[in-house]
Amino acid sequence: MNSSAWRDLIGTITSPFVGVLKSVSCARPVVRNLGSNVFGFLVAIFFQVITVPVLLMCWGSEIYGIWILASTIPAFIAMSDVGLTTSATSSMIEKITAKDRAGANTIFLTTFFSLAAIAIVLSVIAIFLIQGVILPDLHFSDGYLGVRSVVTLLIFFGAAALISAAIHAGFCAFDRYATGTMLLSGIRLVESSSTICVALAGGSLIDAAVALVTIRALSAIGQGLLLFRLVPWLQFNIRGFSRQVLEALLRPSIATMAMPAALAVYLQGVPLVIGLAISPAMVTQFTVIRTMSRFPMQILSMFNHAILPVTARAHFAGDLHSIEKYVGLTILSSAVVGVGSALFLSVFGSGVIYLWTNGRIVPEPVLLFSLVAVMAVNVVWHPLSNLLMIVNHAAAYAPLFLALTAFAVLAVLAVLTVFGVWAIAMPLIALELIMLAIVLRGIGLVLFKQRNAREIFLAIWRATLEAF
Repeated sequence: MNSSAWRDLIGTITSPFVGVLKSVSCARPVVRNLGSNVFGFLVAIFFQVITVPVLLMCWGSEIYGIWILASTIPAFIAMSDVGLTTSATSSMIEKITAKDRAGANTIFLTTFFSLAAIAIVLSVIAIFLIQGVILPDLHFSDGYLGVRSVVTLLIFFGAAALISAAIHAGFCAFDRYATGTMLLSGIRLVESSSTICVALAGGSLIDAAVALVTIRALSAIGQGLLLFRLVPWLQFNIRGFSRQVLEALLRPSIATMAMPAALAVYLQGVPLVIGLAISPAMVTQFTVIRTMSRFPMQILSMFNHAILPVTARAHFAGDLHSIEKYVGLTILSSAVVGVGSALFLSVFGSGVIYLWTNGRIVPEPVLLFSLVAVMAVNVVWHPLSNLLMIVNHAAAYAPLFLALTAFAVLAVLAVLTVFGVWAIAMPLIALELIMLAIVLRGIGLVLFKQRNAREIFLAIWRATLEAF
């Protein structure tokens, strides 16, 4: 055998290993991002499990209930970014890819000052309403200060969290996603621990609120200082706000806001019409089954959110091969989680719900299987839709999703009235299938520039196999 033949043979034997090494190198940012997401997921799950029994034990059901109600107002403030962080992250990645650091700096400062202004305005309005209109100045016999004081402090906490979100967008855009996510998860770990420690030490709601405000305010400063240290070319300039940049960011951000609006219509609207058409008991059963069926999406989100920044960079760099890999890995992870979860919930779902509710709820088999089917389609199109959102193309699907969701809720009411509970999921499955078709078309048009569907499928298939 001559030397050329030997080289060909060695190349044939080693090519799979070389491919694996290359794919591992390509996937390293995703793996790093995924690790930070797993940490955040574990922190959230741990405190969801431990916080409720500890605070109930220390404060009792009445005081803990007031804490939950008081916490809803700052939660709304913290989520009031009108989609700016998503559109800003995508735009900053685009500028960095084009080597336009000054443009990225302007987008970051515009986002920061805009969210700071939103936080201030919303806080002033909320405090005015709380102090003057909504809440009576309640006091408790055991020495707790008034609800107004607790809520006012938590409003400041929500404002600090909104400003913190602007800084976190900088971490995501400037290739520091893993660092920023680990830092944010650490902040939440300290905040949750502080609430538990205050309660165990016999502290009041006001003590817990003071601790939260102090921790989040200091951490937001720490986040900013760390970001400027890790990205030395980033400059803070009080005159860095640009009205033109804000207008450009608002166009895609408004489309992005259609997604949470649609989810709110779906999550709140369907139980409402079930209660009107059947009974409150069926609302409870539906909500419990739906909560369980949405858990796979929470797991899948850890991987999906890790892949979003690298997909945006590949898109703005015109790296079609990497896009094929990332889309393929997204579909593969969705298929694994979707099929595995569907099989598990179909076989064991009734038993899990029975144990979870201590025998209080025995799900209707038809309702269980229907909502599992809804989940199986949702876990395919929703992660793919996030790939469009991260490149500022939520307009390709989000407004349609909002309109279709409103129509589906009305359709649920109609089918329940005519056919009963067994048909409850028909409009929901139809909604998911239509959204799957819309998102797949958007992926082809936006990420693959209108390539033939068969060509796109084969390219994704080859790229996905290459990753292994």
